[in-house]
Amino acid sequence: MNLLGVQLRKMYQRKDIKVAYLLFLAVPLVVAFLIKSESNIITIGDSIFSGIGYVSVVLGLLKGLFVFYILIFLFTTSLISGEIDSMNDAVYYCKVEKRSSIITSKINALVIMSFLLIMDICFSASLGWMFFLRNSKFGSMNYFSTSLEENQFMIMMIVFSFIEIVVLMLISANMSLFLSQGKALMGSFLIIIIFKLIANIDGVQKFVPTYIGNLTSVMELSGKKFWNGVLEEGLIFLAYIIVMVIMLINKYKRMDYVR
Repeated sequence: MNLLGVQLRKMYQRKDIKVAYLLFLAVPLVVAFLIKSESNIITIGDSIFSGIGYVSVVLGLLKGLFVFYILIFLFTTSLISGEIDSMNDAVYYCKVEKRSSIITSKINALVIMSFLLIMDICFSASLGWMFFLRNSKFGSMNYFSTSLEENQFMIMMIVFSFIEIVVLMLISANMSLFLSQGKALMGSFLIIIIFKLIANIDGVQKFVPTYIGNLTSVMELSGKKFWNGVLEEGLIFLAYIIVMVIMLINKYKRMDYVR
C-alpha cells in the first residue's frame, strides 16, 4: 500500500491547502506591485532588490507575520491529531506491516507540501521581481547580487527557512499525538510565541529554531567563518530533527489510538 501517495492525495483534495498555495502565489506579486507603486502600505526606503534578494525578503515577511507558521500548524494538527481524533488512522492498521509507516508517511507528505510551498513563494517572488521591480528604481537588473557573500547568505537563508519549517512541523506533530486537534494547534502557537521571546536572550537564542532559520548569527560573517557558522547551526537543526522523529515514531507505535 502506497501510504505516501494516499496521504498526498488526501492533502491536496483539501480546499485550505489549495488556498494556501494561491495565497503564497499572490502575496509576492502584490507586495512587488505595492513597492513599485510606492504605496504607503509598504515602506522600504532606498532599498534596491536583486531577484534572490526579493525572494528572501518575501519569505522573511511571511514568517515574520506568522502566516507560514499558522498554515503549517493547521495542516499538521489536522493530518495527525485530527485523524487520530476521528479514528481515520484505524483504516490503515490492518493494511500495513508496521504502524510506524503510517506516521512516517504523514510526515513525508507534510515535508513535501512544505517544500512545494517554499518553491511556490520563490517562483512567485521571482515573477514579482521580474514584472514589477527589475526595471524600476527599486530593482537591480540582475537576479543575483554582485556580492558572492550576499548570494550565499540569501540562498542559505531560504534553505534554512525550509528546515526551520520542518523542525516546527515535527514539534507540532509530536504535540498532536498527545493532544486533541484544537489543543495541539493552540499549543503549537504557544511554542512559536515562546521561541520568539527567547530568541532575544543571548546565549539561548542560538538553539531557537526560528532564530536559526533566519541565519541571524552569521549574517555579518564571510568566507570560512560563514560556512562554519552555517555548519554549526545546521547540526543543531539535525539534532532537533533526529530527536523529534524518534519521539514521534516511538509514541505513535505505543498509542492506543483512542483519546
